[in-house]
Amino acid sequence: MHLSPALLEQGAPLRFGHPTHPTARVLHQIRTLPHATRVLLRDTLGLSAPSVTRHVRSLIDAGLVEESAPQGSDDRVGRPQTSLDIDARHVVIWGAHVGARSTTVLAADGAGRVIREADVDMAVSGHAPEQTIARLAQGMAAVGRGLPAPVAAGVAFSAHVDHAGRVTSPAYGWEGVDPGPLLGDALGGPVSVTAGVSAMAGRELAASPISHGEPASALYFYAREVVNHAWIINGTVHRAHSGRAPGLLLPSAPDGLHPLGNAALVQAAQRRGVRVPDFASLVREAARNPRVRELLDARVDHLAQAILLSLEVIDPEKLVLAGDAFHLDRSGLRRLVTTLRRGWGRVQINLAAPQATRDAALMAGLHPFWSDPLEYVGA
Repeated sequence: MHLSPALLEQGAPLRFGHPTHPTARVLHQIRTLPHATRVLLRDTLGLSAPSVTRHVRSLIDAGLVEESAPQGSDDRVGRPQTSLDIDARHVVIWGAHVGARSTTVLAADGAGRVIREADVDMAVSGHAPEQTIARLAQGMAAVGRGLPAPVAAGVAFSAHVDHAGRVTSPAYGWEGVDPGPLLGDALGGPVSVTAGVSAMAGRELAASPISHGEPASALYFYAREVVNHAWIINGTVHRAHSGRAPGLLLPSAPDGLHPLGNAALVQAAQRRGVRVPDFASLVREAARNPRVRELLDARVDHLAQAILLSLEVIDPEKLVLAGDAFHLDRSGLRRLVTTLRRGWGRVQINLAAPQATRDAALMAGLHPFWSDPLEYVGA
């Protein structure tokens, strides 16, 4: 891989936020403001006109930005403002998201357009971490086969990632595993690591233009096989380690399952005699079985209390809900929103895109490149 090892703090997980490097900030605005102009870049970033010109020229020369005259412009009336759009088709990144029960790997270009995507058939629990990481590296290499070498690669884990990049997850059966060096050895270059919910929240920031005003604060709450959250404050993602949740639906969560996760909920239903293989089936069963609906609603109420507690702590302007717990169980989502409106009515509530795990895989690979793009393309 054509990577710059000095750009990664060895062992440290990714820290998501709006870029600080001037050239990266210019690229960020061009990505997020359709058909941006140099004047718009100057006004939104507070840069001088010569600085904007210099940074734009560097990005164009590196093949990361393209410019074009607006359609229907008339050269007889002054000089038309050219518009700027991201290009970066020649740049390739690799990303992955490792879930408790499913893993996604992908290759994308430097603009974030997915080129290839695949699911890796592997069970994290029940295998040694080294075996899982080797299988993950094989999957990442396979999805990038035949493409230009990646300039950056990253993996998001649906688990706690500490300050040194070590992963601990009862669902994985991992305790203090350091996947970065193992992946780097397998793939031939530095591989960044992050918690999945941090990368998902980072995607929210990556899609929003930088503004002069005070950045909006947000709580990003994810519920699928695990339940995690991250805070977006002052243009930066903060991931708190919330510890282990108590067994609210089961006396104890078996096999390391999160007690409020989908798999634990399915097992709780099975112990009550409901024969369903997965969470989607459980939601369908709830439409005709009041006992199952009560079980789902119990989980919804516990999630609502957890969210309300977090809202009281940070008082964000926006709440983003992500994961199958919300996307598949729409009746539960309505119940949750009603409870949240009643308890904390002033927050804006948004539902994240369904492909949150794919977004996490994207951001794990893209964020280092977007933070300092010219270093990664050797410009």
